[in-house]
Amino acid sequence: MSVGVAATQARQDSDPAMLVGAADRALYAAKQQGRNCICVAGVDEQEPTESVLRVKRG
Repeated sequence: MSVGVAATQARQDSDPAMLVGAADRALYAAKQQGRNCICVAGVDEQEPTESVLRVKRG
């Protein structure tokens, strides 16, 4: 399973579409890394951060 995560602080001028877009970019970055990855993106970032977590089943 691949997971993309995005978070931001809520403000009056926050745009939900930007948050969804950031999560979408993170999801596709996780998929590019291979199976069982989680990528995190900031709303203000064009590219997800290099934080990639690989999940292993025990």
